[in-house]
Amino acid sequence: MILFVVGMLDIMVDVNGRTIIQTGTPEELLGRVFGAFDAVLIMVMLVGALVVGPLIEVLGPRPATVAFAVVTPPRSQWPPTRVWTIRTSSTTTPSRPWSSGRRA
Repeated sequence: MILFVVGMLDIMVDVNGRTIIQTGTPEELLGRVFGAFDAVLIMVMLVGALVVGPLIEVLGPRPATVAFAVVTPPRSQWPPTRVWTIRTSSTTTPSRPWSSGRRA
């Protein structure tokens, strides 16, 4: 049951995050922005994979899981706050007509 909830939350976070990036990026830069976003995402997964092995060796599986559970939630709260600040301070009009409710 817990994995089901985590999976559903992961889907919502992924879809909403990519939607925010897509609507806040000029159309001519979408490829570059998503390329950079995916590169950073893969790099972070690589760092996590490199860190978790030695951490489990030092702490053990259960304490390492608790350590990640304690560190990850506060760290993951930073981007939505930053994105909200960017979205509310933006005064530019959308670059795509379907994002403003107008028809082309």
